[in-house]
Amino acid sequence: MMRARCAAWALAICALLDSGVFASDMESIKRHVRQSYEKAYRAHDIAISQITIHYPESAQVPISCQPPNVCSSLSPAALAKGSGTFIAKIRQGTGMLSVPVSYSIQAEITILRAKSIINTNTSIDTQNTQITRTEFSMVKNSSLLRLLAPNMLGKVSARSIINPNTIITEDKVKERILVQKGDIITGILKEQNLQIQTQVQALQHGMKNEIIKVRNITTQKILRARVVDEKTAEIF
Repeated sequence: MMRARCAAWALAICALLDSGVFASDMESIKRHVRQSYEKAYRAHDIAISQITIHYPESAQVPISCQPPNVCSSLSPAALAKGSGTFIAKIRQGTGMLSVPVSYSIQAEITILRAKSIINTNTSIDTQNTQITRTEFSMVKNSSLLRLLAPNMLGKVSARSIINPNTIITEDKVKERILVQKGDIITGILKEQNLQIQTQVQALQHGMKNEIIKVRNITTQKILRARVVDEKTAEIF
């Protein structure tokens, strides 16, 4: 009699598993991981081809990221590599059970590489870089979250020398230099309702709104000017 009851109980459990009552919602878990990476690497057009999920076999509840369950955010440290762990808080009656969920991904992203040597203060643009697709796992963890987005081309300059084939990251660039040292630029002098333009030579590199020294081409006088645009500065 006891054996018959045990057998019936086992069959009932199998039936419940088959019906999905105890089955984990793998799609919601994978969606949680996918959306986290897609948000972090939106500017790099990440394409995830595979997501693998693992959680303790001892967990006696179906794992899901669907309400009323809550899955914790992926940390920056986790997003800087292709694998990590987050906590799924599963509703159990009036309480919550915390279950660690491990994952790994396979993906491709878009990166920028230097075509040739890029000198300090040189604009980072389509002429000296190339846009390529690469496996997520092929980029160093320390570089992943600092990758320069392709939409920044033409908007920044090299902070220091960048060697050929180097992956360009945000720490290697700065705001674009609009005026190069030695450039002949337009100097604008405003006096009351008058605006006078003259040619001056930049004696320093300058970003937008930066104060630099310039030399008046005609008088050779050294002046101070604020960079307002490419090849243009307002003289004080």
